[in-house]
Amino acid sequence: MPNIIRLILLLFPWISIVFLPKKAFRQYLPVSLFTSLLVTGMCLLAVPYKWWVVKGGWKHKVFNDGSFVFGPFLVGTLWIFHLTFGNLKRYLGVNLLMDLFFSFPLSYLFQ
Repeated sequence: MPNIIRLILLLFPWISIVFLPKKAFRQYLPVSLFTSLLVTGMCLLAVPYKWWVVKGGWKHKVFNDGSFVFGPFLVGTLWIFHLTFGNLKRYLGVNLLMDLFFSFPLSYLFQ
């Protein structure tokens, strides 16, 4: 069951890319990949530096982090940049709301 949830978490957000204009996808994909790689690096450093504890070892950590970072995080970054480009206040507001959403409700759900 956890593998099915991880797979859904990875693939389901990519369905929304159909509604993203092709130009916006090409324009914001590099920054989305860059931020996803930064988050992946942070996740890799989290265990040795004991920023948080992961049950199940490295295998579960890699699958959990990968399904989140390259699923909703990457796609969400694409959408945030597309919807807020050119308006710093809107970007800061939407980014704050998404950070709060990812930090508290989703963090509790993933535990």
